[in-house]
Amino acid sequence: MLRGPSWRRLLPDIYVHVDGYRENDHRMWCDAVALTLPAGAAISGLSAAFLWGVDLLPRASPVFVTLPAPARRRSTRRVSVDQRSFSAREITRFAGLPVTTGVRTAFDLGRQLPRTDALVAVDALLHRRVVKLPALGSYLDTHNGWPGTAQLREVLALAEPLSESPMETRLRLVLHDAGLPPLTAQHDVYGIHAQRGRVFLGRRPRLSPVANRHRVRG
Repeated sequence: MLRGPSWRRLLPDIYVHVDGYRENDHRMWCDAVALTLPAGAAISGLSAAFLWGVDLLPRASPVFVTLPAPARRRSTRRVSVDQRSFSAREITRFAGLPVTTGVRTAFDLGRQLPRTDALVAVDALLHRRVVKLPALGSYLDTHNGWPGTAQLREVLALAEPLSESPMETRLRLVLHDAGLPPLTAQHDVYGIHAQRGRVFLGRRPRLSPVANRHRVRG
């Protein structure tokens, strides 16, 4: 039966029915890879972020996993392996799969990805409330000196939970690097008839005492 047309082989001894097969369905590949993971391993990195609801994966991305030091497994086109041990509190079950916690996922992406991509990932995880900024800062303080933590500290100083898209984060970073003063994300703007609008990035004006007491026209 497995050699017939009704089944597709994903990994050694892992098959899916042809009706459920999608070449670039990352969740399907996460489900398949999870069946092969030893105790203490977890789906991590960009794949963990995907399961937490933040999809920043390139097309046909491998599943990113972290294995404890005693385990041995080579990276392939479908599975990218990192070798490191987690504590029990850094792994949780999400939708039945072993995955790094929200704070550990943000910690890893914020220090391992290139600077711009790291800020995009952290902003997105904060916006979806997968992790909160104080919790991530506290976690960083207890892991000071790890590779990439200097970058992560910069990322946390620039992070904005109100950012709603990767391009918004990228634009904000470009403006910051160009020397513009800090901008307010999701800035509310009111018209003379109390119409309310919103701009993605804005700067609150410094109003005079008179303007503070009366609605600003125009």
